[in-house]
Amino acid sequence: YNTAFLGQYAPGSTFKIATSLGLIRKGMTPGPPVRCDPESSADGQKYENADGYPAAYNGEITLTEAVAHSCNTAFVSEFGNLSQRQLAQAAGALGIGMKADIGLDAFFGSINPEESGTAHAAAMIGQGTVQVSPLALAALVASVVKGEAVVPQLAEGHDAGAELPEVPELTDTEAEQLRTMMRAAVTDGYLSSLAELPGGPVIGKTGTAEYGSGEPHKTHSWVIAAQGDLAISVFVEDGDLGSVTGAPLAKKFLQAAAG
Repeated sequence: YNTAFLGQYAPGSTFKIATSLGLIRKGMTPGPPVRCDPESSADGQKYENADGYPAAYNGEITLTEAVAHSCNTAFVSEFGNLSQRQLAQAAGALGIGMKADIGLDAFFGSINPEESGTAHAAAMIGQGTVQVSPLALAALVASVVKGEAVVPQLAEGHDAGAELPEVPELTDTEAEQLRTMMRAAVTDGYLSSLAELPGGPVIGKTGTAEYGSGEPHKTHSWVIAAQGDLAISVFVEDGDLGSVTGAPLAKKFLQAAAG
């Protein structure tokens, strides 16, 4: 089973990059404050931040800080300001939901634009019915780096001409704002272990996605990162927090690529 190409998993907080793009398109910028509370309710459902969330970043923080420290409640609290359809359009601008012939079967993610209520609130933090593959998230971060939706190419002779979602395209300004926030995740957030890698500056985002019905929930561990023109996605199906399980793997990969 080709997990990297065909897996369908909740992306967790890595999807906050798509949510941030949606919020930018609603007039937000990386600087002005958003509200990060220890818990938040949406349509009667309670949401909390991950265990170990730094108390110093509760209250009013910037959108950049909300990305860097992965404040769930800051994003959930905006679910009334960003519709599910607008969220899906933002994800589509980063390649989520594209169709492409790359030489092997591949799943590039899905997000139902008609979700509402708690399902929509969950989608704001990459839970609910949002699904991606590791390849889809690698394409997402590559799109942020390049400033346009990137279509992966694998096998020579295959036409990778993609059927991209019919949504407003990513602009240079939007991409620069996303890169600024993802850089902060490295310089000031959960990916600080990547800050001193040799080579150019690294950008990235951690993600932890709950799955299953047991208590406590099992979690997928994610990291997306980029350095120069290299974009990667790290996925561990049954892991700890993205910063705990995924970050060391991302560091080893980027170190090897630079070496």
